Amino acid sequence: LCNLIFTCLFSTELVCRVMGQGLFFTKNAYLKEGWNVIDAVVLVFALVEISGVLDGTSLAKIMRMGRALKPLRLMKRNQSMRMVIDALITTLQPIAY
Repeated sequence: LCNLIFTCLFSTELVCRVMGQGLFFTKNAYLKEGWNVIDAVVLVFALVEISGVLDGTSLAKIMRMGRALKPLRLMKRNQSMRMVIDALITTLQPIAY
């Protein structure tokens, strides 16, 4: 029940912000900021899980793993934690290449 309520709230937030900022092709578009992309991905995982489209498939297990990204939504709102995560990602980028 809580998952459904929070998914509805976050869906409403996404729709309002996209209506105000645009999705991708405007100057301050919603998907131009990395943290908002993470929000959108987590929301898609939640919507697919709630819809039950993938129930009983192996892909459903992968979609459930998307739950691990949910705490990142909360970190987005805490400026000091956001700085720590940004620094961590910045230091890990050279390792990936």
